[in-house]
Amino acid sequence: MISVLYVFSSLFCPCVILSWLHLLIVPISENFTVSAKPHVSVQRGHTAILPCWLTFSESAEDMEVRWDHWNDDYDPPVLLYQAGAFDFSSQKASYAGRVSLGLKEETSGGLKAGDVSLKLEKATIEDAGKYTCFVSSSDDYDSATISLTVMKDHNKVNVSCQSDGWHPEPELSWSDSKTALTPANVMFSKNSTGFYSVHSWVLVSSPSEVSCSVGLFNEEPKETRMRLENPPPLQGFTFKSRFLSLCCVLCFL
Repeated sequence: MISVLYVFSSLFCPCVILSWLHLLIVPISENFTVSAKPHVSVQRGHTAILPCWLTFSESAEDMEVRWDHWNDDYDPPVLLYQAGAFDFSSQKASYAGRVSLGLKEETSGGLKAGDVSLKLEKATIEDAGKYTCFVSSSDDYDSATISLTVMKDHNKVNVSCQSDGWHPEPELSWSDSKTALTPANVMFSKNSTGFYSVHSWVLVSSPSEVSCSVGLFNEEPKETRMRLENPPPLQGFTFKSRFLSLCCVLCFL
């Protein structure tokens, strides 16, 4: 009888031990945490990035990502990503064509690296408020809140450029310290002596630096620059013969 019990134990004990080992090596899904920048500011009409990301750079490609803009009542999502694709069927209408998943920084790696930031284009005053970044998987979920401030641009400046005494019609161009500017209009007139005058204006933000250049094809242009402070001063510049003047007017939008 003793020998029979010994055989029974030797047959079944290893199974029990293996079963416990199996439990020990089963991988346990790690919980993730959603982090976000608490406050973001953007000027009206510009693009805002609302940074939101997962800890440990965990991939979010197979997770659900939902962005909500909270106010007094429940609203449809600003952006919904699930099952590996975007779902626009229930998207809030005012955000259509203006939102996507962006990058909190250029090297973030996007969804593969857990970056679920919201890119909001052409920001409006109505876009201001609290946003919730909600991420869920089959094992866990978490969320973070971001406050967005949309600033009205009260310091728009209408800068006017005029130059006289040209023949033939000159070319006029605008630029700031970074890039070329597109003027609202460029108008030409011709006086009784056959010389041309050119007038143009452009709307720019203050403070900034703006320049106006006027010249003939294949000739060095005349250029004048103005540094616009806040509020901007009224200034003018004059050249001999073909002169170029520049002035500005503060506009409230």
